Amino acid sequence: MSKTKTETVEIESYVLTYFGGAQRSKHPYKYRAIITLHVSARQFATLYFHCDKSSLPKFDKLSNLKSLSAHFTIEDYQNIVDLLRNEKKVYVHKNSRWPTMAVISTSEEAVDEAE
Repeated sequence: MSKTKTETVEIESYVLTYFGGAQRSKHPYKYRAIITLHVSARQFATLYFHCDKSSLPKFDKLSNLKSLSAHFTIEDYQNIVDLLRNEKKVYVHKNSRWPTMAVISTSEEAVDEAE
């Protein structure tokens, strides 16, 4: 059995992009929002928030942490934005046991920590 290998990168900054569009018009993109994550002033990951889950790909692109893309439904957008804005340290992980799934996490916090 091979040993699990995890690569971890701390997110230093991010850019939020949210696409508008009237309810009756067909949205020109399959995404409603995109968040780009940056390390050392360079974009290293893109989070795509799909208008509907039928356009989600089967896998995230995790060939390496220099070119990572992850896909969510638009319902997940506010949760990810809250995490980026309110947590002191946020990380992206690539785990060899789940090579097609991006993982975003915070640093360890005390149980009673007030937000």
